[in-house]
Parts: sequence; C-alpha cells; structure tokens
Amino acid sequence: MESVISASMIVLAIRTRQSILASKPGKYLLMSTIAIVMIALFLPYTPLASLLGFQSLPLEFLLVLAAIVGLYSNRHIGEDINNFMNRADTRTASMV
Repeated sequence: MESVISASMIVLAIRTRQSILASKPGKYLLMSTIAIVMIALFLPYTPLASLLGFQSLPLEFLLVLAAIVGLYSNRHIGEDINNFMNRADTRTASMV
C-alpha cells in the first residue's frame, strides 16, 4: 500500500518542469491519483481483502505512512526531484 501511495505522489511531483506548487496537475490526473490512493487505503478493510490475502493495518502505521508521504511530498523535496530529472533529460538529449 505504501508503495502505491508514494508512487502516486511521485507522479504528481515529476510531471512538470516547474515547481509543484506553480503548476497544478490536470483534472483527470488529480482525480485518478486520488482514486488510486483511496482504493489502496480502503481495500484492506473490505471483504475483498481476505480473498486477496490483504490484512488491515493498525492506525499507528497509517499515521506514520501519512507523515512520511507528507514529508516526501514536501515542496523542497519535490523540486529537488524535478531538478534532478530535468538535468537527466538535458544530458540524455545532448547525447542523441
């Protein structure tokens, strides 16, 4: 679950060359990201969980997960990821 949520946040962070706060995601990208996160959060508490072999997680874990993802999604970290990816794109383009 945590990998799905953090990957969703990374998609929002690296989708643009601008600051995360300066460039809002498209409506459909934002809606689908929220839907994926909500499904990942609630699926372990549904009757499908036992069929899929999922176990519900303790509240403490979910709070720690929220804190980690929140810190990871921090503006400065997101901008660092963007800067790194943009430098990699520039180097790759110059090699071609």
